[in-house]
Amino acid sequence: LQGRGYGKILLDYALEAAGRFGVEEAVMVDRTGNETLGRRFGVDRDGLCAVSTLCLAHALPRNLAELERQDWFRGSATSGAPIVVAWGQALPFYRPRETEYEPVPQDVMEETPIGVYHMRAGRWYRPTVPVTAIRDAASWLDLSLRLLGGDGGYTLPGYSAENGVHLCRNVVMEHGTDARPPVLMLDNVWCARDVRLEGGVILGRNAFVGRGAHLSRTMVCDDTYVGEWLELDGKIVVGGRIIDAATGAWVDVEERGIVSGGPGGLPKWLTAALRFVAGRSAGRGSL
Repeated sequence: LQGRGYGKILLDYALEAAGRFGVEEAVMVDRTGNETLGRRFGVDRDGLCAVSTLCLAHALPRNLAELERQDWFRGSATSGAPIVVAWGQALPFYRPRETEYEPVPQDVMEETPIGVYHMRAGRWYRPTVPVTAIRDAASWLDLSLRLLGGDGGYTLPGYSAENGVHLCRNVVMEHGTDARPPVLMLDNVWCARDVRLEGGVILGRNAFVGRGAHLSRTMVCDDTYVGEWLELDGKIVVGGRIIDAATGAWVDVEERGIVSGGPGGLPKWLTAALRFVAGRSAGRGSL
């Protein structure tokens, strides 16, 4: 679930999970020197734990055993406070008051352990609940739909939610639109007449879905146009590219009557209409 500054990115959910365990400060280890991440997460964020330090590590530790030998980590471990480590692009689906933990075996300590780990009293533990990691298109779509379905109780983006349909700003659903939950529509989404959304659908910022289109278990990314009467199931649509999540196969279409996106990819009439809706709703607080 990601939108360019709108919506939430994976780090938001990781900090939210850590905050549930009373974590107040976090150290973000990054080898790219991404200043945007530092600015975004370096402030108090609505009760979530804040990133207090952006640690640039040109050679990241390969496993938990190497992590324990890092100077910046030892400084935190010696304080005696519990530590939560989110390793890689993964999220745990905690069950409140029901989550159990098991010691981390030595062989896992010496592997590359994508997942979530807790250190208490000098020992590593991991939750027994499922941890979903992003490894390919299929796992990315699966993780997004699990979040959309409410697994783990994470907070989704959106200003309005009714019966599992989450809406952000300037959302237009024309007559006959059938949005069956769970559905998430980010800012400036337009669904034309007789669109059907079911089985879990995410529509990114500035997405447009043409008349009669039928989407199921599908993610339409930012600034993407989906043509009339198109049927998509288990797909990720990025501009003019349609990706089959199950196989990773993809096809580039880039025809405005089918799918399109990117700078200048949306029809001029649609761009103008979206701007008009955004202007009409500005200052009125309407959706």
